[in-house]
Amino acid sequence: VVGNGAGQKIYRVILTTFKNRHMRQLFICLLFFACYSISFGQKSYFKTNEGTIIDSVTYVKPRNSKIEKLKTIDKQVAIQDNLKEIYRNSDSIIFTYHWDIRIGAGSENSKSFHPDKYLRKELPFPIHQTLNGDNVDISSLKGKPTLINFWFTSCAPCIDEMPILNRLKDKYGDSVNFIAITFDSKEKVSKFLKKYNYAFNQIAGAKQYIQKDLEMRSFPVNIFLDKNGVAQFIQNGIPYQLNEKKKLVIGDGKEFDQQIDTLLKM
Repeated sequence: VVGNGAGQKIYRVILTTFKNRHMRQLFICLLFFACYSISFGQKSYFKTNEGTIIDSVTYVKPRNSKIEKLKTIDKQVAIQDNLKEIYRNSDSIIFTYHWDIRIGAGSENSKSFHPDKYLRKELPFPIHQTLNGDNVDISSLKGKPTLINFWFTSCAPCIDEMPILNRLKDKYGDSVNFIAITFDSKEKVSKFLKKYNYAFNQIAGAKQYIQKDLEMRSFPVNIFLDKNGVAQFIQNGIPYQLNEKKKLVIGDGKEFDQQIDTLLKM
């Protein structure tokens, strides 16, 4: 493929290097950002939640580290980069970012959760048992609106929005069903809840329902049902925003209040 001796040596080094899976991941990510920068004649930088500006190499390392950690939960995992440009000059661009975590994303036969498939229809919700031992299904949820939060214990955006979700439960109380459902085991969720306050009614170990039935791969997902069990609104996590110090923080979740208010009037 490569004509001269020096070129062949370089080619062999490249082949040997990228037999290592970690190096392949790093190379692919760096190639993406390099190509992006070259296309626009500018280098890409990233602003962390703490307000620190980092380069592409520094950005990629914790990203790949998180992927490897998540693979202990599911071998087919990926992170989708959500970038928002906040600054540009002649030689550089700065982005804020957050990561959408996708479980089962690497499978050749994997599918994705499509909200349009469920909107304006009764949500398929077979019997599940809560951590308290209660049985919950779609019929038991009818009679008042329901917010179902799909999450997992290692999902940073899921954890970030929990205080907002707790606020909603405090505000609306028993007038709304508040359900949290995850594929994580009961033992793992129970341990998590000793560290984090998450006041929703908890359903754990629902891997079949989440990943097979709903084909859900990206988290968090929030589904709002009306009093008839019909999905009226489906959203991902509460959006992030820049605060007065130009740091990326979780939003106030007021759009969730508006959706619940709408459902209570229906």
